[in-house]
Amino acid sequence: MKSTSERLDMLLEDLKSTNKSSTYTYILLILVVLFFVAIIAFYIKYGYYGRLIFYFLILLVGVLYYRFNILSAIRDLQEASQFEGLKEVNDREYLKQKLNYLNLGIDLKRARISLIRSVYVIMFPVFLVLVSEIYHAPIEGTSHFLWRYLLAFLLGGIFWMFAFNSDLEQMDNYEDDALILARAMK
Repeated sequence: MKSTSERLDMLLEDLKSTNKSSTYTYILLILVVLFFVAIIAFYIKYGYYGRLIFYFLILLVGVLYYRFNILSAIRDLQEASQFEGLKEVNDREYLKQKLNYLNLGIDLKRARISLIRSVYVIMFPVFLVLVSEIYHAPIEGTSHFLWRYLLAFLLGGIFWMFAFNSDLEQMDNYEDDALILARAMK
C-alpha cells in the first residue's frame, strides 16, 4: 500500500504541475481580447449594429459555454477533495477516495483542454471572417458569410482541432497510470 500511496502522490503532483489551469485561461483570454478588439474595429469602421450584435453574441456564447462546463467539472472535483479525514480511519478507503480525486482531476483537465479546443475551432474562423470584413468589405448575404466561414474553418479551424492533441494524449497517459494504480489497489 505504501508504494501505491507514493505513486498516487507523485501522479497527483505531476498532474497539478503540468499545464496549470491558468494556461488555458490565458489561451481563452487571448482569443476573447482579439475578438473583442476586432468587434470594436468593425464598429469604428462601419458602425453596423446588427452584425456587431451577431459577433458579440458568438463571443458571449463561446465564453459562457466554456465557463458553465468548467464550473461543473470544478464542482465535482471540489466535492471529491474531502478525503483527507479518511487517512486516519481507513487507509484503503483513503486511497480509493484519493484515486477518485485524481480521476476527477484528469477529467477536469481533459474537459478544459477539449473545451478550449472546441471554442477555438468554432470561434477562430468567425474571428477570421470578422477580420476579413474589417480589411475588405462587409459581407452581403448569408451564403457569402457561410462561404467565408467555410474557408476560414479550413484555414484556421482545422488547425485548432489538432493543436491540443499532445495535451489530450498526456491526459490519456495519466488515465492509464491511474488505471494501473486502481488495479494495484484491488
